[in-house]
Amino acid sequence: MNLSARWNRYWFTPEAPTNLGACRFVFFAMLLWLYLDVPLGDWGDLSSAHSFWKPLWLFHVFHLPVPGLTALTAVSAIWKISLLTACLGLFTRTSTAVAFFLGTYLLALQSSYLRAESAPMMLVPAMAVMALSRCGNGLSVDAWLRARRGGPVVPSSGEYRWPVRAMWVMLSIVFFAAGYAKLLHSGIRWATGDGFAIMLMQRFYDAKPPAVSWGMWVAAHPLIAKFSAGGALFTETCFPLVLFSRHARRLFPIMAFGMQCGIGLLMSVWFVHFFPIYVFFVPWDELLRQVRRLKNTQSDCVPSPATIPA
Repeated sequence: MNLSARWNRYWFTPEAPTNLGACRFVFFAMLLWLYLDVPLGDWGDLSSAHSFWKPLWLFHVFHLPVPGLTALTAVSAIWKISLLTACLGLFTRTSTAVAFFLGTYLLALQSSYLRAESAPMMLVPAMAVMALSRCGNGLSVDAWLRARRGGPVVPSSGEYRWPVRAMWVMLSIVFFAAGYAKLLHSGIRWATGDGFAIMLMQRFYDAKPPAVSWGMWVAAHPLIAKFSAGGALFTETCFPLVLFSRHARRLFPIMAFGMQCGIGLLMSVWFVHFFPIYVFFVPWDELLRQVRRLKNTQSDCVPSPATIPA
């Protein structure tokens, strides 16, 4: 098989729309959960001349305005409604497009005031992929309505495979870049030195320390601290293996998720904006098949009324 055929097989092997539909449902549900109670409209109270205003390149290139509180609150409400309808798969193409454009603006506005919290911007390419995909063809209200009207059954297609692969590539680049930066600036001493233990102690004496003191216990045990730092460095630099190995796809997302949860507990730094991306590593179609198989097995075990003795 030549390189072109391998490329096409990797990205466009036909699949049923079920897995992508489940990813769409969980992804937008998690986005709605993350931002439902976040008052994004409050940024309209701040002037663009504020000392904290450091606009991202989007505002310079497209000359985007910063509306007032009322207008921005309305934009925020429309965005959250689009997240809900995209989650349900109702008017999916429109909902995902609105979620992408308004979400890009609101998250860019937030990051322009809080440059230290630029992590939400990684959700922008994820929303773009969903807006360009046909994620509404499976497990959606649109698909249910089409079936009710007697529409044709949606066949398997490569259109339901490439969006999931694109999310794998995106997260692999993010993790590998983080690991490579550590190796570039600190080398292997990032794992073998005392830097990680020092960071744990610094976070404990921060203005907003972790809720638990486990980080101080880890810092007091150098071997455990170095093992933790080495495990994080290994996970980040080797994460791109998920692109090529089925076993790596089962292992490294769990390791990365555990690493980020550990950092959240030990250092009170939560990477919650990574969590919606992890859903694309879950084999939802396999899980759904197992659930159906289990239900069928249970139904076969229930005796019919004709076989029950009087």
